[in-house]
Amino acid sequence: MLKINYCKRGHAYPDYICEEYVRNAYETMNNNDTIETSTLLIIDAVRVLIYEKVIDHNLVEFYLEDEYIGKPDKYGRIDNWPKGFCDYHEDMLDRMLDLGVNNKKGE
Repeated sequence: MLKINYCKRGHAYPDYICEEYVRNAYETMNNNDTIETSTLLIIDAVRVLIYEKVIDHNLVEFYLEDEYIGKPDKYGRIDNWPKGFCDYHEDMLDRMLDLGVNNKKGE
């Protein structure tokens, strides 16, 4: 089982190595290996590799600050996406879109 723990103490990975790192971790994993990360692209790389059938979704579990979130489906989706789990970028974009539509502050 490959456990992915998104947490404050997790390692930050440069964008350009995330997918390669995940592939290597999956190929060499032992029972209950854990990747502790604070990098969104590690999460996204796992999800994409599941979708591409490089990684078996049955062998992955996601955690947020050591709390179990769940297993991804065969498309890499997570049913109960918790607040705070890799959603900061989306929240920021939502704020920017809201400012652009409802306010003239951006001009």
